[in-house]
Amino acid sequence: MVTRGGNAPVPGAAVLRAAAGPGGSVRAGTAPEPAPPPVPHSRCPPPAPARAEPSPQYMDYLCFRGLCCKGPPPPRAEYDLVCIGLTGSGKTSLLSRLCSESPENVVSTTGFSIKAVPFQNAILNVKELGGADNIRKYWSRYYQGSQGVIFVLDSASSEDDLETARNELHSALQHPQLCTLPFLILANHQDKPAARSVQEIKKYFELEPLARGKRWILKPCSLDDMEAVKDSFTLLINSLEERDLEPSRM
Repeated sequence: MVTRGGNAPVPGAAVLRAAAGPGGSVRAGTAPEPAPPPVPHSRCPPPAPARAEPSPQYMDYLCFRGLCCKGPPPPRAEYDLVCIGLTGSGKTSLLSRLCSESPENVVSTTGFSIKAVPFQNAILNVKELGGADNIRKYWSRYYQGSQGVIFVLDSASSEDDLETARNELHSALQHPQLCTLPFLILANHQDKPAARSVQEIKKYFELEPLARGKRWILKPCSLDDMEAVKDSFTLLINSLEERDLEPSRM
């Protein structure tokens, strides 16, 4: 401590010592320089290092893996349907065309046959029953296990055949094993001059009062417009899917 002729401390002595240069000398009239202010901490993260671009070989590997290792496609839903209608209504021809079979190999069904009809979101296992007089009385034996019904009628048939088709459809709509199932009713042979319109069929078959509250779809069709036939089956598939989602069946 620096004193002035005695023991009293000299004001600012500590400051002068701090400002001393090499060898302890102090320059007169100088004061120590203030310390620089602290640098505030930056909140921004440091820049990320540059990432190297993947090599062409690695990109080829990713493409190969995406094509070959994605696994099998999800399974499609399957539904068991029964297809009925009089002989000559065109059941076999329609189903064969939906299965992309050659029309030259189409033979009218006399007993029953089963076809797997593929669609984008479902496979329909269709049990087609012959429509002859001696076969129709056995139809009900093949109804068990069905999840939907396809009824094909000849819209250009005679009055007698149309009346018979009407009675068979009424019987199917009221059968205990079919009455709660979705129905696809196809008014076939619309390409023929004598074909009746859908409105005429609906009125003649009394579908509105008879099938009220039931799931039924009535559509015109012909072999000349298979896209319309596929659209009709798509509506049936939608109805089958909706029935699966009902709370009472879960």
